[in-house]
Amino acid sequence: MTTTSFVKLEEVIILKIDLSGKIIYANDYAISILGIDSHILTTKFLKDIVIGHSPTEISNLILSLKTRQSMDLIFKANNSRYIYTISTIQAFESLVEIVAINLKNHHIPSAYSSNKPISSSLAQIEQNFYEQATQTILLLEQDIPPTEDIPLLIFRYDTKADQLIYAHSTKSIQSLIHNPVYLDKLTADDIDIHSLNKIKYYHKKALRTKKLEYGIEVQYHHKTRGWIWVYINSKYMQAENSDIMNILFTITDIHADKLKTESSLISLYDPITNLSTKEYLSKYFSSHKGDFMAIIYIDLDDFKSINDSLGRSSGDLILQSVVKRILQIDFANITIKRLVADEFVILLEDIETKSQVKDFIEMLKNIFREPFKVKEVNCKLSYSAGITLYPSDGEHFEDLLNNADIAMHKVKESGKRHYRFFDNSFKEEILNKMHIASDLQEGIKQSEFKLYYQPQIHLITKEVIGFEALIRWIRADGTIVPPFKFIPNAEETGLIIPLGTWILKQGCLFINKLKQAGYTNIHVAINISAVQIAQDNFVEKVEKIIKRTQVDTSMLFIELTETTLMKNIEENTTKIRALQDMGIKIALDDFGVGYSSLTYLQKFPIDVLKIEKSFIDDIGHTKKNLVGSIINLGHDLDLKVVAEGVEEFSQIPYLLEYNCDILQGYLFSKPMPEECVFDFLENINLSQLKNS
Repeated sequence: MTTTSFVKLEEVIILKIDLSGKIIYANDYAISILGIDSHILTTKFLKDIVIGHSPTEISNLILSLKTRQSMDLIFKANNSRYIYTISTIQAFESLVEIVAINLKNHHIPSAYSSNKPISSSLAQIEQNFYEQATQTILLLEQDIPPTEDIPLLIFRYDTKADQLIYAHSTKSIQSLIHNPVYLDKLTADDIDIHSLNKIKYYHKKALRTKKLEYGIEVQYHHKTRGWIWVYINSKYMQAENSDIMNILFTITDIHADKLKTESSLISLYDPITNLSTKEYLSKYFSSHKGDFMAIIYIDLDDFKSINDSLGRSSGDLILQSVVKRILQIDFANITIKRLVADEFVILLEDIETKSQVKDFIEMLKNIFREPFKVKEVNCKLSYSAGITLYPSDGEHFEDLLNNADIAMHKVKESGKRHYRFFDNSFKEEILNKMHIASDLQEGIKQSEFKLYYQPQIHLITKEVIGFEALIRWIRADGTIVPPFKFIPNAEETGLIIPLGTWILKQGCLFINKLKQAGYTNIHVAINISAVQIAQDNFVEKVEKIIKRTQVDTSMLFIELTETTLMKNIEENTTKIRALQDMGIKIALDDFGVGYSSLTYLQKFPIDVLKIEKSFIDDIGHTKKNLVGSIINLGHDLDLKVVAEGVEEFSQIPYLLEYNCDILQGYLFSKPMPEECVFDFLENINLSQLKNS
């Protein structure tokens, strides 16, 4: 196993232990490499399978661990074989998770053979060292100096006199350590404090037991390279019938490999929340499939506003608080991972029914009731969540995650702050949208779109004073696709931009034809979407079309909805005034179904108010009809008022009573293609309207 390949998740030992140190979970690889049956392994404690650390050390580590820590661990397998690992230990609320990389066959540059790196595993290095150390000690006891080709630090210590009597470093190790420093002289300036404490602990133990061997990974302060990673092997052997303790060390430079390993380990964890990543969860899911599981995809609503206003560092603190609260939920078995930005995925295990998932969601709601405080600011958060169930919504992790993402976006579309379980119809809807988007693009290329025009009638003069341009999609086979089926899709995909440009240009050309035919008092109203007006160059685009078509702007109206205007009031108001400066009139469309705020209505620079059809339908059918009030409001604001969707003669007297200015609806005409407009203008008969 090479340095670049050894962090495959299938070759990583994963253990979960409770706060007492008892093993409560081991992955398949751990069970295999340790050679211990899972039902036996989960009866053991970590201290039973780890060597080189006392039970007290392990207990203190578990209880004191706050976040995540990297360290070396040596596991003892059932066949008495040692497994050397670089491990990451992660603390959660009620358990500790260990992710340990097996370093067997991990090739590390060695100091042997005159400092020329050779490929050898740590186990082989240790084996060579212990053999050479024994031979060296035998030579020392015969007063024969050690060979300089073997990389060793050598100490001889008189245990009775409690003093060092000999210290030597061979030439082969002097590139790492030039002057040997005995253990009682070592400080945190030489070796990281955690490793230093362990080395001193082993030293005391060796003096007590008269014999000891150990290996440990430490950070060592090199005189020219700064802090580097090294692996220390040590052998203590007391001479027979003597108080002299022979102590030998060899040091292996593993710095480059350690950095690569840590980089690979970092890829398994999110640096902000210390949660393991999606890749880890995918593997975890595959090896933990139960009878019934749930995946919850969470997106924090409008979290960007927190980052924008308080800064990303504050946003990161809030993300950490969110994770902490979720981990405190008292639920049987949950695993949470951060996907990206403000999106998380939660895996629920050991559940049996859908109602249990709903119970968890209620608990999730409760932790969001209290605001999250950062920089003395209380931030109220909400979330949107999509939920998939295993195995009904998918067999594989990616399928379940994608389906949960789809369900979450359905929540976003319908107003956020809620959750939805996945339904197959969601996918069908997406596929349908994809087909429409593809057909839309082709339809634009093949010129399958056409403008139809619906007349607007002045209620007093009974004359046609304008037309509203309405887009129609006529497929090659003659099928007409209604606007409500393709306009939302065009807005989502951005195709409304080229389509809207074409509509505006065609509307202007139609105005020119009306003017050439002598109809100089008839305007044409063009609908503009929120996506169009949001474009930075929207005003410039309109101006360019006006110049190219040489249209009389006094005959051009642009219709915008309340919702469109409210999306960015200040910026849109600036753009609208720029259009009015060109001579274009602005109509507020579908008044009454959006925000309908009188304050904003006063501020909007509009010329015409169009009452939405549903209000017109109420005329004569309900006592709570608001049309008259809306007409009066429009007139009080010095606006012309249009009644949309007029379909019955019985509605006319009411509209006359309140002095409505303009009527539009099927009572006068359905939308018609351009070629029918001039016949309509020549032959229109509004005698019935005049008699009303």
